[in-house]
Amino acid sequence: MKKCSFVMFLVIAASIISAAPALYGQVRPGEQATTSGAVSALVSGNIAAKAGKQAQALSRIISVDLQNVTLENALAQIAHSSGLRISYSSTHVPISKSVSLALKDVTLAQALTEALRGTEVDYALSESGMLVIAPKEAAALASGVIAGKVTAEDGSPIVGANVVIAGTYLGAATNINGQYTIRNVPPGSYTLTASAVGFRKQSAAVSVAEGETATQDFVLPGDILLMGEIVTTATRTGRQQKEATVSMMVISDNMIRSLQPSSAADVLARVPGISAEGGGGEVASNIFVRGVPAGGQYRYQTLQVDGMPLRSIGDDGGMSAQDVYFRQDLNIQSLEVVKGGSSSLFGFSAPGGIINYITKTGGSQLSTTVRATAADKNLFRYDFNTNGPLGENYRFNLGGFYRYDEGPRVSGLPTQGFQIRGNVTRLLEDGYLRLHLTLINDRVQFFLPIAYTSKTREIAIPVDGTMNSAEAADLSLLTPDGNFQSRMANGVLTNGSTTMLEYYNDLGDGWSLHNKTKWMDVDHEFNIFIPGLANYADAYARTFFVSPTDKYEYSYTNHPGVPFTSNAVIPQGTWTRLRPTSDFANQLVLQKTIKSGDTEHRLTAGAYLSRTEYGDRIIFTNTLFELASNPRLLTLVIKDATGAVRKRVTRNGVLEVANNYRNARLLANNAALFAGDEMKFGDLLRLDVGLRYERQTGTIQVEGIRSYDLRTPADSSEAIKNVRWGSGSFVRRTVQFSDWAASVGINYALDASTNLFAVGSKSYVFPGLTTFAGNVTVDSQGKFRQPEPDKNETFLQVEGGLKYAGSELGASASVFLTRIQDRLQANLKIIDGQNVIVTEAVGKSRSYGVELTGAYAPRQIPGSQLQISFTYQDPRYSDFKVYSTAGTFVDLKDKKVLRQANVMANAALTYDRSGFDALVSFSYTGDRFGDDANLFTLDAFSVVTAGAGYTFSFPGGQTLRAGLHVYNLFDSQGLTEGDPRLATGVDPTQFPFLNARPILPRRVSVSLTYNL
Repeated sequence: MKKCSFVMFLVIAASIISAAPALYGQVRPGEQATTSGAVSALVSGNIAAKAGKQAQALSRIISVDLQNVTLENALAQIAHSSGLRISYSSTHVPISKSVSLALKDVTLAQALTEALRGTEVDYALSESGMLVIAPKEAAALASGVIAGKVTAEDGSPIVGANVVIAGTYLGAATNINGQYTIRNVPPGSYTLTASAVGFRKQSAAVSVAEGETATQDFVLPGDILLMGEIVTTATRTGRQQKEATVSMMVISDNMIRSLQPSSAADVLARVPGISAEGGGGEVASNIFVRGVPAGGQYRYQTLQVDGMPLRSIGDDGGMSAQDVYFRQDLNIQSLEVVKGGSSSLFGFSAPGGIINYITKTGGSQLSTTVRATAADKNLFRYDFNTNGPLGENYRFNLGGFYRYDEGPRVSGLPTQGFQIRGNVTRLLEDGYLRLHLTLINDRVQFFLPIAYTSKTREIAIPVDGTMNSAEAADLSLLTPDGNFQSRMANGVLTNGSTTMLEYYNDLGDGWSLHNKTKWMDVDHEFNIFIPGLANYADAYARTFFVSPTDKYEYSYTNHPGVPFTSNAVIPQGTWTRLRPTSDFANQLVLQKTIKSGDTEHRLTAGAYLSRTEYGDRIIFTNTLFELASNPRLLTLVIKDATGAVRKRVTRNGVLEVANNYRNARLLANNAALFAGDEMKFGDLLRLDVGLRYERQTGTIQVEGIRSYDLRTPADSSEAIKNVRWGSGSFVRRTVQFSDWAASVGINYALDASTNLFAVGSKSYVFPGLTTFAGNVTVDSQGKFRQPEPDKNETFLQVEGGLKYAGSELGASASVFLTRIQDRLQANLKIIDGQNVIVTEAVGKSRSYGVELTGAYAPRQIPGSQLQISFTYQDPRYSDFKVYSTAGTFVDLKDKKVLRQANVMANAALTYDRSGFDALVSFSYTGDRFGDDANLFTLDAFSVVTAGAGYTFSFPGGQTLRAGLHVYNLFDSQGLTEGDPRLATGVDPTQFPFLNARPILPRRVSVSLTYNL
């Protein structure tokens, strides 16, 4: 299937490119283009109307590699590569001059400039599209130059600002002094636009005369919170962030690169209202929004790339997190995060918000970045990105990474792999056609809780250690189907591709059409170590005694000659989850803009269709290890008083082979219809209304399970006494859900800098399909014991606030209230006289809070900026009873939601001026509870990250940055979660050891980044 996706990409790309005009032309030296005749041919009466197309022609990208050829041959090759005819007179052009050119991916204008360097001739473009070579004083009469400088309000130059002639592909980037020059501009009137990240875009009208230089300087006001950025998430039309009717945050690619995040959590932790746990490593982050109770992952958020979900069904605890299909790299243009409000109108299972990564698509200039990174514990990573024009009407972006990493906790099971992302855009007269492709083959180690001593709360292994073990990768497990080779070395494996075709067209008369079609096909595995409760070696062995006089004997399974010296042991699950996934989705959006006076309506209607197939084969095996970092497997034998073997507890270090097993196949077909109206009344008031109706049909196919006793006289190990494995028979079940969401939002501009907003919404989340895969038994009436919940989880949310966008100061403040009705939870029911645990919609919770964001860029210290965010929230269960053990329930009413802090804060101080840049970032997470019953407190902790670099500039605009980055500078030891696998109401401190997941340890990295 992955090969088919790649072939489909090539076929579609070929069809797009085939629509391009022929790219071949000729030199026509026989045409007698005299000085006066050639120039006069360039200046016709309607040249201004055609100036844009002529400018586009000069920006065509070509490559020329010639050594010691005549100028005549060089011009012939340039003509061939560009598809344009070149006319000149040999009387004025030194055609026999020797020329050497080694030019790769440069504009036609640059190639001509290099070819004619050292001569007294220049080029100009005629109205008909012919290039004319003539003496400089004559050629200059037919074209002009635009030049100027781009500065900040404090007068400092802005490096790398983009200055573009609107409607053309001519432009330039500013140099280290903020200066730019756009040459060979056909005479005419243009709109010139200057933009840079962190500044407000500015435009100016410019007139270009023959042979003259038009000067246009720009002073860009600051936009430190990116309030002026055009956002596309949770809105059907692009608008400035400050005009949105929801609470959102935009994070630029510059900030993402400065943070050097190892996971999405490292970036999302900067967003107020979001609690982001990244202690597990690069994937499967736990993201909580505004205190909404969840088991982790992205339960109530949708993770998107370019406005399309990575997967069309959400996380439900029985599926892998959405981020396993995606890695952050240099392809990211920005990250838009929307919380609550109208997010459910724009994504499935998204009442908590939408996290949308926007990727680069290429501009009018070629831009390339390569970066090499190395860190302690043997991290080596290479990133690259290149993007720009491909001829007159094409744009491209290509990038990715390869990474090898033995850390940040060394287990002997390295993280390694690659990702390649790219897109090709065909610019149409009134829109575009864009093809995206992602290839990924990456495996990542995942880290779960570590043992701590209950009394002292001291970690039981080194602080930078892990209880993951390379020895588990060599296990061969005896099953009814033969030996099953352990897959623990694969970690979290993703191997496959995603293809998306995007089409946008302005149909005229206010109508537009936007369609996105996505296909994902990946092989995916989630292999993880699940810690049980550690115990002292003596006490643990005695639990297997048959008689008080029994004895025990420990040995290292793979090191039989090494004396056993460990004083504590820990049983660990080595869990394999095989989860191949395919996902097809199509989103069609039709819009109509209606203007009447100062009132504007942007009406939207659309449909979203998806089909997701998801395998879930789980093989859970229980193993015994010493309590140590990168632990060794243990063999445990129980002997009677005479020394005879009474019981072989383990088999090659395995306590239980396949103590849990499932083989399920899930199919979800989703269909959603949505409509809305984004209304604008004058320049001050905006009103958004929207509605979404969605229907899901799910099919669950589950194999039956049998217990097998695989012991033989020669192998009597207890580990293979009760092997749970597939029976070969399958049960099929179909479920169906439907619901609606609605949102009303308002935004009012108090003045040019300040906006008020408010939004209210009703949204929903369907039950996860794995809920029904876990229990497919039927009662005496032939009905499934696990019923379809009669209600979906319902979210009622309101929020309001203020957004301020100044040049030195930016700020936002919001208050929110979220209520969840009918939350799904385990419930005890009596069916046919038996106690049966089923999942039903019976729970309730609520959360309210305040979110503040601010940024300050003092003019007195040019290049400096301070960003802060603060969250106060109070999330609690309002009506919640959770099944515990032995048929008992724990009443959680008024208990705080587990792992949700009341207070969270972030601050980042950055400096970037005169080639030097620096970052200091501080993150604070307050006290939380590690369990629903609020028995185990997770203490507050903070993390400081710092980095610095210096950029060297070279001729031609090339730069090289040398950087140093330190994550967790002070090596803080905070805990992000307790032991989620303990039954609710069980106090973990009653045991000798308890499990908790720490944040990742300090890590130092260095990098070299080359821009050209």
